[in-house]
Amino acid sequence: MNMIDILYTILIEPLRLLFEVIFVTANRFTHHPGLSIIALSLAINILVLPLYDRADAVQAQARDMEKKLKRGVDHIKKVFDGDERMMMLNAYYRQNNYRPTDAIKGSVSLFLEIPFFISAYRFLSNLVTIQGVSFGPIADLGSPDALLHAFGMQINVLPFLMTGVNLISCAIFTKGYPLKTKIQLNVMALFFLFFLYTSPAGLVFYWTLNNLFSLVKTIVYKIIARKREQRRAAKRALSDQGEADSAADGTAFGLMPADAEQAVMDREPAAGEMPPEDRLQAYRPNRKLFRTCGFFLAMLIGGAIPAAVIQASPQEFIDIHAFHNPLWYVGYSFCIAVGFFCVWMRVFYWLANDHGKVIFERLMVTACLTALVNYMFFGRGLGNLSTALQYDDGMSFSLAEKILNTVLILMIAAGIVMVFQDHFAPRFSGLTRMCSTRKPVMAIRTHIRGAVLTASLAISTMTVFQLVTARGSVEEAREQAESLLAQGEEQKATIPLSKTGKNVIVLMLDRGMGPFVPYIFNEKPELKKQFDGFTYYPNTISFGGSTIFGTPGLFGGYEYTPAEMNRRKTELLADKQNEALKVMPVLFDRNGYDVTVCDPTYASYAWVPDLTIYDDYPDIRTFNTKGSFNDPEEKAAEVRDLNRNFFCFGLTKAMPVILQPYFYQNGRYNQSEQKVAAYGAQVQDGISRSQGLKAAFMNTFNVLKNLPDITEIVGESDSEADAPAADSAAQAGQNENVGAAGNKGTFLMMTNDSTHEPMLLQEPAYEPADNVDNTEYDETHRDRFDLKNGSIEHKKLPKDRDMIIHTEGRLAHYEVNMASMIQLGRWFDYMRENGVYDNTKIILVADHGRNLWQFDALTLDDGSSNIYDAESYAPLLMVKDFGATGFKTDDTFMTNADTPTLALKDVIENPVNPFTGKVIDNSEKTAHPQYVIGSDDWDASTNNGTQFTPSTWFAVHDDMWNRKNWTVMAENSTDPLDAAKKPKKSKIIYNVGKDKTGKADITDKADKN
Repeated sequence: MNMIDILYTILIEPLRLLFEVIFVTANRFTHHPGLSIIALSLAINILVLPLYDRADAVQAQARDMEKKLKRGVDHIKKVFDGDERMMMLNAYYRQNNYRPTDAIKGSVSLFLEIPFFISAYRFLSNLVTIQGVSFGPIADLGSPDALLHAFGMQINVLPFLMTGVNLISCAIFTKGYPLKTKIQLNVMALFFLFFLYTSPAGLVFYWTLNNLFSLVKTIVYKIIARKREQRRAAKRALSDQGEADSAADGTAFGLMPADAEQAVMDREPAAGEMPPEDRLQAYRPNRKLFRTCGFFLAMLIGGAIPAAVIQASPQEFIDIHAFHNPLWYVGYSFCIAVGFFCVWMRVFYWLANDHGKVIFERLMVTACLTALVNYMFFGRGLGNLSTALQYDDGMSFSLAEKILNTVLILMIAAGIVMVFQDHFAPRFSGLTRMCSTRKPVMAIRTHIRGAVLTASLAISTMTVFQLVTARGSVEEAREQAESLLAQGEEQKATIPLSKTGKNVIVLMLDRGMGPFVPYIFNEKPELKKQFDGFTYYPNTISFGGSTIFGTPGLFGGYEYTPAEMNRRKTELLADKQNEALKVMPVLFDRNGYDVTVCDPTYASYAWVPDLTIYDDYPDIRTFNTKGSFNDPEEKAAEVRDLNRNFFCFGLTKAMPVILQPYFYQNGRYNQSEQKVAAYGAQVQDGISRSQGLKAAFMNTFNVLKNLPDITEIVGESDSEADAPAADSAAQAGQNENVGAAGNKGTFLMMTNDSTHEPMLLQEPAYEPADNVDNTEYDETHRDRFDLKNGSIEHKKLPKDRDMIIHTEGRLAHYEVNMASMIQLGRWFDYMRENGVYDNTKIILVADHGRNLWQFDALTLDDGSSNIYDAESYAPLLMVKDFGATGFKTDDTFMTNADTPTLALKDVIENPVNPFTGKVIDNSEKTAHPQYVIGSDDWDASTNNGTQFTPSTWFAVHDDMWNRKNWTVMAENSTDPLDAAKKPKKSKIIYNVGKDKTGKADITDKADKN
């Protein structure tokens, strides 16, 4: 971020953002970009009207002063020269209270017009919304208008129309003005003609409307000025009271009533009332107070709030394949905030008169207090915030929260009015006399700037601390990124599969939904052929509802379930996680397999997996694949959007809660479509339409799509076999899987998060699209979620296993699971074509499910006030063994901790955990009920001690779909068998589908997800 970037972000970006928000808001109502451009022009012109009026007044004062001084200046220049001339001019200027820099005032309007023009140009020139859209005679608002064709040439008419309107306005406005002013404005008009001639018609149309508005304003003001002069002449004829005119103007951008100050000084104070000089402070601007408030808002909205988000999990915002320091997001956000609150707000403040400045100050103090209250006390329980600054469960507030927040804001505003009530003294003298006897009011008024300054310094210190704290994690990721860059092609992920040896693949699909499988295969029956040989296990549980609880057992087996992890009280959870992640890779490595590990989940409890945990095993190949297949342009666009959206997020959180959902706009923050679409957030419009691409999904889905491209087929045919090598390896007893060809087998352990990131996709291909519209497909394929003909094997499912799908969150989860299955099917086809499918064991498994409240059979009531959704603990488990054929469903009770046993079966005999020495098997599954942790403390940055934080524990056995098999074992405990934490009465799960009143279907809770 160089100095030019900083200046642009401070001066231009706030205005461009203002243009964007107004345009997007208008487009929601007009539904046509042409009408929205008209609305944008009107809104901007009305908004800056007081600004330009004041600028014109300042220019008029400058011209009048120059006219007044012209004769004297000309005389001095004629008579004197050299240093003597400069001395005389300076003395003459001082006598008339004029400074040479006051000449700049004559160009105030020009200086204001330049940044507004640049902002409009940058916004409308890159606006996708206007591309290909016609408006009246204009065929395409996104291209030059080309309204005339002559002599084989296209002539753009709008620029000439714009210039004509501009020249007429200049002629009217500059009547009686100096030649210099006329030349200045006419040259500007011609400049815009040449500069905008080849610009998009939408931009020229906008600027034409601006000029038209300026022309109308000029004509109206000239008429008003003429009538005012006529009235003044009539008054002078009747009376010589010229002061009546000056008293008539009392607006914020006019002159303060001259008699108001005198009225305050002349009135005798009542008993106990403040003296006149104190009351007079209400009319005198406090520029330091305004600047302090501006800095406070910039620091809070642009600094502290974004820094808090980054500090919570800095590595989530890092793509090691295209490294960008996330701390710069805070820098950009702060620059935008400085431009908004410290530059442009100050421009308005500077151009206002004293009366207007006082109003600005009071508004800024109110804004500071309300912003702090809104951020600190409201919207704290909105759930998980994604890296696209989108809440997983949306943004909504209860009626009680809205009322409470509104009441607090009104109380703050009333308090500010009371503290500064003397500001209204001339108009509310009775109220003033009643309230001004309160002596503490003056003390509060005196110290309010100090309080705001102290708060600003405190927030600044907190922000710096947050950034310093985050810097450590950022530097770790930077080192990984630099290592990847240094190693170049060698670090690009590849997946070897042997033609002659045995291949074992363990692919964890994070949050893969096991109960979806029958419905996915019902809609896409062709998947059965692609998944030939697989066995689907619908009766599978996870040991927790989050990755932090589900992955240790999945990768390490029953020694690493949450209950067993907690029993090892002296070891850090991160160390036990690392140990679990190494169990299978180390075993296969020691038995002669070619081992590849991709994206080991929560390695070292880091968001970007720490691959150094495998450094002691040099033959294990490790990769982080997430984001490695993204387009660099899309990454640059993602960074650009986050620079903008971090400020918008801070601004949203500081707003009254009644306005926050509107500006949040489902995570889009009123952003328009740009030429380069960025991975960011997806905004859903019902269950069938959406806009945008979710970055978290695309980063990992692109990996699934490229699995065939990164798969390398290795091994020789039998005729080319090196038998002696095979015999030698067999005699050494190091590799049971060395075939006749002497090739090693391979083992792949990989994590993919595609199923974790719900996003609507374009049906029926289930491919990502920036604009999704599935209305027609959804309407004609309603029966895809009706298993009236039975499940995959035409086996009728019980009624309580019917899946409810009527909300956005549920359908988005289904679609990413479907898309993942489609991509895996294509990969399996590739494996068949290359002869490595039959000799490969494939395990598709998930770490947990999601509480989507879709199945009555999984909605659990413990008989008290608690209701649980066991769908959180229903992960995907599908297994294809060597040489297996057909597609089967097996209702055997399974857990995802069976994964190591399944992977090692018929591959490594009598496998033993290389770190604990215990035999790896699944005997624990039948030795006792399985203990599931009910915690929602999923964050490894906080839940990272030696034990998982205390929580509720369930016991389940035999059939997870049978509610009678679920029991609450303990509450607020680290041990499911803790007798002291056992519920006072037995809590067998029952009463499914009703809330405590028996009136509402519990499955409606999914509307909140």
